[in-house]
Amino acid sequence: MLRLILFLVVAIVLAAVAVWLADQPGRVVVEWGGVVRSYAVGTAVALLAAIVAAAIVLFEILRWLGAVPTRWRRASRQRRAMRGYEAMVRGLIAAASGDRAAAAHHGREAARLAPERSGTLLLEAQTAQLDGRDEDAARAFRAMLGDPATELLGLRGLLSQAMKAGDRVEALELARRAYRLNPRTPWVLQTLFELLTRAEQWQEALGILDGLARGGHVEPSVARRRRAILLHMMAQALQREARLAEALATERRALRADPTFVPAAIAASQLALEAGRRRLARKLLETSWAAEPTPELARAWLALPPSDPPSRLYDRARRLETIRPDHVYTQLTLGEVALAGDRLAMARQHLTRAEALGGTARVYRALAELEAREGDEEKAERWRQRAAEARPDKAWVCADTGEILAGWEPFGPTGTFDSVHWSEPPRLTRLAAADGQGTLLVGAATPVEPLLPVTSRPPVPAQPTAAAA
Repeated sequence: MLRLILFLVVAIVLAAVAVWLADQPGRVVVEWGGVVRSYAVGTAVALLAAIVAAAIVLFEILRWLGAVPTRWRRASRQRRAMRGYEAMVRGLIAAASGDRAAAAHHGREAARLAPERSGTLLLEAQTAQLDGRDEDAARAFRAMLGDPATELLGLRGLLSQAMKAGDRVEALELARRAYRLNPRTPWVLQTLFELLTRAEQWQEALGILDGLARGGHVEPSVARRRRAILLHMMAQALQREARLAEALATERRALRADPTFVPAAIAASQLALEAGRRRLARKLLETSWAAEPTPELARAWLALPPSDPPSRLYDRARRLETIRPDHVYTQLTLGEVALAGDRLAMARQHLTRAEALGGTARVYRALAELEAREGDEEKAERWRQRAAEARPDKAWVCADTGEILAGWEPFGPTGTFDSVHWSEPPRLTRLAAADGQGTLLVGAATPVEPLLPVTSRPPVPAQPTAAAA
């Protein structure tokens, strides 16, 4: 609509000018080269307009002809760049496919046609990596650092080479530089976190873990557990420096982050005992027991002062039942303590309930011990057979290899941080050994330390039968 109005306004103005010129009297006289010409005003204006238009057309034609060489050179450069781009893409595809010959051929072509492209440097680096020329690859990656568009990619390549060479110090510095450049990239956060944990830089790793959690790169439960682990390792370092009060405070932070993390609860309880705070030591263990009962917690709780003989520990252990009565390890703990204190009736009651809550190999072994103590070896053997076929008890298991470890460790046998979890081991499992070889077992019984040293009593002799008499 606006264009139509503008067109009408211009047309009206031009028509008015034309009418005005036609109405003006007089003539225009032109003398050139001895020739005199006389024109009406309107005719003279029309001729002048025609001459100007012709001049403009001629100028444009001459300018177009003058720009032909420039356009030809530009088109040639574009064709060359396109060929270089195609060679670069084909080379990258060949490198990703592992075709070293094709990658090298296309890399040379790309370097000849488009040497200034950043992708050419990437292709050169990948080709060098395929050929095993690490120095050439590193040179190409370092060249990428000069361009902001490829700096992060160059750092990733150099970081990968440093980790491959086992140079963790250099890898950590590169990871920190990549983090300063782009602190939100997932691979940067994950790589830096892994390197920081291996370097035992627990405090810095804690900050990176917060970034991973905020970005949604780790599950909330995993973030909580790893935060507890990092705080626990920080507390261990403080304890080695004899900073016991700070160590206790840090262990308590770890326990608040994840109450189910047993090593923090036990360590915090021990530190509280050393500080003379018996009530706090007891409370810390009970807090973790409320979250998830485990044999390690029960053993630590039963070891709290004052020391009682096995015959009196049962009354103390009943406190655990008030916290988590319907858990298999609660009833198993009470059953084992009663068995150690020679309270066989109470032991049967708790072990029977433990079986109903979810019988495990340890429950059946305890029932076998109970029957043996009461002199019924036939029933004891049946419980032992069931123990061999039952699902194994939870233990510290490496999530990478499935190996059962004697205790928790921050790094598993493969060197991976947070790969040792309290979980039920697989039926086909490997017991970790000191030499790293291990023993492959099918339906292996979980190697769990007994809660109390149980002194086996000889079975009650059977009553003679009438025939024997």
